[in-house]
Amino acid sequence: MNLRPLRSQNLSFLLFASILGISPQIQALAVSSATPANKPETAKSAPQAKQESPAEALETRNKKFQSLESFTRVLNLLETMYVDEKAVSSDALIERALKGMAGSLDPHTAYLPAQQLRELTNDTSGKFGGIGVVLTQQNGRLEIIEVVPDTPASRAKIQPGDVILSVDGIQISKNNIDDVLNKLRGLPGSNVKLEIQPVAETQNGKTIRPKPRMLQIVREIIKSTSVVHQSLANGYAYVRIGVFQEETSDQVDKALRQYEAENNGKLKGLVLDLRSNPGGLLDQAVRIADLFLDSGIIVSTVGRDRARQEVEYATKRHTHPYMPMVVLVNEASASASEIVAGALQDHNRALLVGMPTFGKGSVQSIIPLSNGAGLKMTVARYYTPNGRSIQAKGITPDVTLPANPNARVNANLKASSQGGSTDILKEDESQTTSNPIKAGRKEVDLEGHIEATDLTNTPNNLGFSSDIEKWPNNLKNDYQLKMGYTYLRSWSRFAQN
Repeated sequence: MNLRPLRSQNLSFLLFASILGISPQIQALAVSSATPANKPETAKSAPQAKQESPAEALETRNKKFQSLESFTRVLNLLETMYVDEKAVSSDALIERALKGMAGSLDPHTAYLPAQQLRELTNDTSGKFGGIGVVLTQQNGRLEIIEVVPDTPASRAKIQPGDVILSVDGIQISKNNIDDVLNKLRGLPGSNVKLEIQPVAETQNGKTIRPKPRMLQIVREIIKSTSVVHQSLANGYAYVRIGVFQEETSDQVDKALRQYEAENNGKLKGLVLDLRSNPGGLLDQAVRIADLFLDSGIIVSTVGRDRARQEVEYATKRHTHPYMPMVVLVNEASASASEIVAGALQDHNRALLVGMPTFGKGSVQSIIPLSNGAGLKMTVARYYTPNGRSIQAKGITPDVTLPANPNARVNANLKASSQGGSTDILKEDESQTTSNPIKAGRKEVDLEGHIEATDLTNTPNNLGFSSDIEKWPNNLKNDYQLKMGYTYLRSWSRFAQN
């Protein structure tokens, strides 16, 4: 076998070493539950680590250089000897190595090429070019879980539950998610071709899945609305937060002040909807909680050094007048939304209604790199005011309530998310079936089962149905909201007695 002489490894080594040389002055972009820059330390400094002996320090350094030498040797061998020369440029190989190195740690740590970093930054500002959908990945499929109103997707009659099969002719698989997302987004006015599998329908007791349809959609500037609000009745307000973006707290504050001005300076009750909220900016979550709390801890973060922690406190300055509150959560409420829910629950400030939340209790910081890319890195864990860990546990509501009164609820279902808003992929969903009863047939499958008699008529029995009839259809048909409103009105009634 004839081998060509290997060229010097110095260039590859210097290239890799320069990537490792990150400046100590890290500009942390607070995205998807990331720690904001210049966040004050509130805990005592950790004790100094045990000093290595000269011999131990030398051994550690030698092992590091041996690993780097192996890396540069493999890089050099691929560059000089791999059969397809076009596939092994230094830039491409190193980018793949960085993606693999970061992506092997946890679902939220990732190397972000320049384009992805720009898109993630656009997510937090609330403006980008796309079609207007929120996606989740499940078993290699891209399922639409939300369609933004008045966007190309909504006008194309795309529905939640629809599955995207291909984008511009690229069939979707677990290995090409980045390519698919890049194609979904693009310049406003440009076209994207989608193959959509419509959501299954039930007709005469049979499940019917329509044939896939092809759509040609023109991208637009998508302005993801962070806050939507609606008056439920005289003195009762509904505020939904879809994602925590740069101006979310200001928008919520403005809405509350509007309703307070209409009701002699104080609301009778508030429904705060955090369902399907994937998270966003940490500082905005803290400010939202601060609108309803006048003192105490909002959230604590503990990083690699457990002797150091950062604590965010509520202040009395921006707190709105006390009003009864119900907070709606579900399996897709994640990260920053869990921080708000956990803080309000621990302070007994609100009644949580819905389903257990997703359980993303980790903190990410984004570190810009010299090549325009960035490293999104998990740096800490979140804890509620009472010291409860959110990570992989989530927040359990005070009142567990499915979205549909007749829905079959699997308590182990986890809806996943990554910080961001529409047209951004969320992490893998998983569904466990450790409980054999839940994994098997349900009561509704048994012949002759009695029909459910849930609390659907409770609003009517308590005299609230006239309020609900005045709501927009999307709210009127929302079972969890109707029941949350019922709890809120009942709470107010008991408080007056």
